[in-house]
Amino acid sequence: MSKWTLDTVFSVYRSPQYRTEVALYCSDRVEDLVIPSGLFKDFTVVFNNQGFYILDDRIEVVIDGTQGKDYIHLILFYCDPQDHKRKVRDGYRICAESILMNTVSTDDIRNALEELAQHLQHVWQGSFLPEKPPYDVSLYSLPYLARRSVHPLKKKSDRFVRAIYFCNLCYMHINSIDSARRHFEGYEHLCAEKRKAAINDLRSLPQPGVTYLTKLNSVLEEVVKSECLEDSVYVKVDEFTAFLTKILKSKVHEDCSLRLYGSFLTRVASASSNINYSLLYPPSFSRGQILGFVKRALETECSMLSEFATDYQRSDPSVHFKVEAGYVAKHPITVFISCHALSALKLSYVISVLGRLRSQLIPLICVFRSWAKLCKLHVVALGGIPLYGFDLMLIHYLQHCHLLPHVEIEQENEHEVQSDEPYSSYNKFVSSSDREKMSKRVHDLVWFSHSFRTMVHSFLIFPLFLQGPKVFYENVNAVYSLILSLAPKTWN
Repeated sequence: MSKWTLDTVFSVYRSPQYRTEVALYCSDRVEDLVIPSGLFKDFTVVFNNQGFYILDDRIEVVIDGTQGKDYIHLILFYCDPQDHKRKVRDGYRICAESILMNTVSTDDIRNALEELAQHLQHVWQGSFLPEKPPYDVSLYSLPYLARRSVHPLKKKSDRFVRAIYFCNLCYMHINSIDSARRHFEGYEHLCAEKRKAAINDLRSLPQPGVTYLTKLNSVLEEVVKSECLEDSVYVKVDEFTAFLTKILKSKVHEDCSLRLYGSFLTRVASASSNINYSLLYPPSFSRGQILGFVKRALETECSMLSEFATDYQRSDPSVHFKVEAGYVAKHPITVFISCHALSALKLSYVISVLGRLRSQLIPLICVFRSWAKLCKLHVVALGGIPLYGFDLMLIHYLQHCHLLPHVEIEQENEHEVQSDEPYSSYNKFVSSSDREKMSKRVHDLVWFSHSFRTMVHSFLIFPLFLQGPKVFYENVNAVYSLILSLAPKTWN
């Protein structure tokens, strides 16, 4: 027998330094909660969300087996026998919970209830303490929780003192079974489970056979054919480049010329691609002056060009305009002439050189770009990256697999290269003897079927296992982490 009162007792010692406040809880005269062993031995299991009462109406048993759920939720509440109100002390629920798979037997449910009875006694005793102890770990709940990637906390957290479980997918501390249930039914955890299932499906793909690779190759060819422009368009672009260069030499300065870069140089352009030029001009002109002269000359001499505009605020100032449909392509196309696009120029030449070395690279870039557009990963305003970023990702991956050589670019400024054949200054490779100087070497190896399969599975088939573009649209950062988790660690 124990006796508590509602009065708050203050013990004042002789010295005021040891003044303490002691709060005693509970009401009237209450006996210790003792649940006899074997109470649920012959218990009739009835799924009832409303609950029913046992042990002098002090224990409420709830067995929630809602149809459509893959689990059974067991709860024991300590209640007031008078009004059947569930007891709560200082926000601490006096209850014990367990969650089981819906395929368990009746005996397993009875055994889980016996375990909960012992837990409920511990919770009832701990409810009188000033610092409430954490709930007990339910051993019968571990199989289902492990299925949902929730495991018992191995090391106690200093920050989350009452946490007993940890979600390995969401990196979240969980205090109770009820909190775990609400967590893995939440949107974030469900999305994390879908991503995990996608990775597992991806890793469980069988080794490809000849028939599989043949069909895959035909699918990739169809994507390339639908995404990329015809060869005749690239021929017209070359003619258009020569036409513009001729006008600039005659109307602006004889040393002016245009160098094509971007998707039309690398032959991965689509219907929405722009034509990009880097302007070569004498050092005596400033960027603003030369762009103004170019704009006036083209406006005067070319009737098929319209919608001229300039942008001097960027690091690479440019003039842009539109070409009417039928001159270069069947649709109107935008042209940019920039003065200082060295990075994009170098990147375009590197991709073009690598495309000459490996004819398979350009079709793979087209397919990879198509995948990025499908998943909305190229929209910079939504947290994506430009399309050329995916070209770099693919090239880096293939170089790591020793399927592409490393190319070194030696051009430093926009006035150094005046040759009409831009590739003459860019086809310079680093030999193994210069490894200490350049920290790179040439890897000119054959294409391995295994590495090709790994690359295809990592980047091309991956979207098929997710819920379409919407998942990528809402979880851009998560998609990046997935790609990095599938790729080599040297990406980081």
